[in-house]
Amino acid sequence: MIPAAHDDGAMTQSPDTPLLPKSRETSPEAGGNRVARSRAALISRFPKLETALSAETVAREIWDGKTVVDLDLGPARLYAADGRALAARQVETYLEKPLRFFVTSVRGANTGSQVSWRILDFMFAECRRLGISLDDLEVKPQYEGSYLVVLGVGLGYHLEALIEQTRARHIILIEPYADFLCHSLATLDWAALLEQAESRGCKFTVSLANQPDDIVSTIQSVFSTEGVPFIDGTYVFLHYPAWELFQARDRLAQAVETLFVSRGYYEDEVLMLTNTLSNLAGAEFSLMDLKLRPVRSEPVFLIGSGPSVDQTIEQVKRLRDRAIVFSCGTGLKICLAHGIVPDFHAEIENGDWVYDALALLNERYGLGGITLVATLSVDPRVPGLFEDRVLFFRDSISGTRILAPPGTEIYGAVPTVANTAMRMAMGMGFTTLYLFGIDCGTKSEAKKHSTLAVYNDSARFKQFEDMMEMAYSAQGNFGGLVKADWVFNFSRMMLERLASSFGLKVYNCSDGARIAGTIPRVATSVTLPGKALDRTLLKTRLRAALSRYQPSELLADTTFETLRRNAEQFRTDLLAVIETAIAEDRDFVAFWRRLSPFIDDAMTRYAKTSTVITASLVSMPKIGMFFVHRIREVELRQQLYQAFLGEYREVAAFMCDGLLALLDTLAQQHGPALAAVKAAQGPTDGAAL
Repeated sequence: MIPAAHDDGAMTQSPDTPLLPKSRETSPEAGGNRVARSRAALISRFPKLETALSAETVAREIWDGKTVVDLDLGPARLYAADGRALAARQVETYLEKPLRFFVTSVRGANTGSQVSWRILDFMFAECRRLGISLDDLEVKPQYEGSYLVVLGVGLGYHLEALIEQTRARHIILIEPYADFLCHSLATLDWAALLEQAESRGCKFTVSLANQPDDIVSTIQSVFSTEGVPFIDGTYVFLHYPAWELFQARDRLAQAVETLFVSRGYYEDEVLMLTNTLSNLAGAEFSLMDLKLRPVRSEPVFLIGSGPSVDQTIEQVKRLRDRAIVFSCGTGLKICLAHGIVPDFHAEIENGDWVYDALALLNERYGLGGITLVATLSVDPRVPGLFEDRVLFFRDSISGTRILAPPGTEIYGAVPTVANTAMRMAMGMGFTTLYLFGIDCGTKSEAKKHSTLAVYNDSARFKQFEDMMEMAYSAQGNFGGLVKADWVFNFSRMMLERLASSFGLKVYNCSDGARIAGTIPRVATSVTLPGKALDRTLLKTRLRAALSRYQPSELLADTTFETLRRNAEQFRTDLLAVIETAIAEDRDFVAFWRRLSPFIDDAMTRYAKTSTVITASLVSMPKIGMFFVHRIREVELRQQLYQAFLGEYREVAAFMCDGLLALLDTLAQQHGPALAAVKAAQGPTDGAAL
């Protein structure tokens, strides 16, 4: 379907309509050559467009002499004006006040990490040395390298001016109507446009995504592939009014904020690798993997500690005997305080505070009868608090990438315990879920969690809540607006993906954020047919469906000598890349285009030991770019850029050396136990890491 962008009306050409260069005028003969040349230029770069660019078109071209200036869509026209003049006015108006994405601080670069803080402190000191005060930094970045997102190609008369004036290095063109892109072959010399932009280092993405989520996903994918740091300064241009483009523009703004926040950092990866190894070598456990399990009809309650759980927990208690109950992190205390002993308890965080909070609950209520479901990266003291354990390899972290067997990396279980519980319930075969206290935010910033949550027990726990910046908003599940920080917002987005997948039926009984894919349900209206569940039998069957492992059994193929040798080689190669950049790369765009492919390649090499420091390697340049790209004076900008690269090399060497020391320590701690396991198993055909 093609949008009716404007009311129908005769095309008029105002006296001040700018004349296009002669090369842009289209005679039938010249037009045929241009169409063929433009089609070839696009298809050679974007082969997936071939079918769309060869299809019959629906819209009828409207000509002014020898030039196509508008499209007749049937009930209306695309521009209802001379497209050339309209595009010129659009671009002129846009550039006066462009829609752009800016980074307002460097907090998204994990400045809580010691290595990130070291870079930040260095940049402050270097600015002082060069005589640059913070007041000298521009609000908007001053560099050629950001993205230009064009929502709507239409006839394309706006593209050349936008590309030239914004000086972006990666241009993302979204056209949800293939018909328009086909007609642009006659109005735009695509071959010349692409070649000219590419000659100054530009890259292009052309997409026919036609649904808001698909459009946003396409743009996010480009950002992730080409470099998240260059989101700073991104231009977003909307060419014609269409619902899908308006929606994509509005959703993109929030998605970008989440994308820019760095996930993972060096010190955290060191801790998670250490914890994962310790848990694999610790007590017996069941492993949640990617195997399909029989579908189960029993309803599951997921209990969080959002503010609304205070109003719904009694309903959980009323129905508890006919449902399986998962407590999520700090939701455990709310359950136990109301006499509800969960069947499963979910944990995802790796800090020691998780153990301390659980130990207090164990002393006060006892944790008997509860099975832990948790990532292998939790504090290794946590599994010992529970009678039984179902553990899993959390996706993307170093402990998983280095130690997990194939087919065991679990996606969708982060960033919060609510995500963990839903993903684990799904992995066990449950398909009917009810959410209580999974608010993903709050309607009142004065109350971010339940009154019974552990955050109210001491200043130590309270500090985690106080650090939340509720900068996001979402529609409420039962109306109103809900405020959230980036973690809650990201959690909601991930819950939406799970809820809309795998045939799940999810009822949201929380008075928090609306979670797409779930069914809002007032807790008092929930009824469950049938009798009380035989929980003992059910948990026995669930356990039988999971693989069981003895301490260190999954580590039998791990060889610390191999890990260390690969980590040493990674150090050598990484520093060589950085030193080449110091000698040859004149700006961050060139540096990133050198560094990023190396890091991507390293993810499958070096026995994946690079994953311990990768997150910080890609995070620290965000700090450098924030400063360097806000300096207008070219020479000073270059000096600060070179200084950053020098310090970046030193910090990279520091992290690599720390990784080698960590592997030596882990070998001393776990080497004898691993040797005993290997000796007991005898020779195997498996390849060692």
